[in-house]
Amino acid sequence: MDSERNLKNKKIVAEYWSRACGANSSDLTFVLQPFLTRESYWQGPHPINRLEGLDALVEEFYRPLFAAFPDAVREPYILMGGEYRSGDEWVSGTGHFRGTFAADWHGIPATGKEATLRFGEFCRLEKGKIVASYVILDIPDLMRQAGYDVLAPNLGQDGFAYPPKAGDGILLTGQNPLEGARSRKLVEDMIAGLSDYDGSGNLDSMHQEDFWDAEKMVWYGPHGIGTTFGLNGFQEGHQRPFLESFPDRKGGNHVCRHGDGLYAASTGWPSVKAKFAGKPYKGVPPTNAAFGMRVMDWWRREGDKLVENWVFLDFIDFYLQWGVDLFERMQTMIGENNG
Repeated sequence: MDSERNLKNKKIVAEYWSRACGANSSDLTFVLQPFLTRESYWQGPHPINRLEGLDALVEEFYRPLFAAFPDAVREPYILMGGEYRSGDEWVSGTGHFRGTFAADWHGIPATGKEATLRFGEFCRLEKGKIVASYVILDIPDLMRQAGYDVLAPNLGQDGFAYPPKAGDGILLTGQNPLEGARSRKLVEDMIAGLSDYDGSGNLDSMHQEDFWDAEKMVWYGPHGIGTTFGLNGFQEGHQRPFLESFPDRKGGNHVCRHGDGLYAASTGWPSVKAKFAGKPYKGVPPTNAAFGMRVMDWWRREGDKLVENWVFLDFIDFYLQWGVDLFERMQTMIGENNG
């Protein structure tokens, strides 16, 4: 895909995101229609999951979201594009929705205060139209903001995931395609290194210091894991406990993986598969059953090393695969609070 088409696609998605938040509820279908096709589908987190067509997207995602956050704005801090497999054209980005949490949303009690909802989204385009979207929202973090933390305490730092330190994540200017290819290749090599894990608990077997700036790296994880600093912080705050619980995890089953300038991104549905056969994970005992993880990542590169990584996991979906309903857990906490 040439740079001009890539830039055009990114501008289309940027306008789509902006106009959705700026529209009156009664006008949403009319406003969003120019950006989507009749066959467009939206694949989101549990409990929304797959939506077919514009009407379902408006009625089951956008209207309920904007009823809960009537003054919502979407604030992306990464917006990038590229192609993947047979010339498929993609735009992806991450950031947060921000607004007053004025009405309950999926049973999460409104606070009447400002709240943020982290989002990650990948859009596939054909002839200037969005034909597919993959979205993860950090719903457990919104539960936390409402006063109901359904997950065991983070090992990393809790709270807000920050924008790129370089302040250059919105790529609405021309980018050198060679730099995008370099960013993607570095991520692909890093992912390949993860497959070298020897299963013994020796994290050095993955040689991640070859790909990350061990001192500068920041890993912005979802609520339930949190943000970690430095390679050692990442290994002890996320990687080691994760591998101890899911020692046979296999990744790389991606729907999209692309590079643009100094950024790269990937997602899969699921992109990681594992058997829960190791230690308990965040208070849940092993099930010895296989499950899949919906995952999204964005990376920023400096030179030959990765320095920042924004990560989304659909925790609610894969907890359900273990027989744990986080919405039921929240309702129990609400009942105890009101009792």
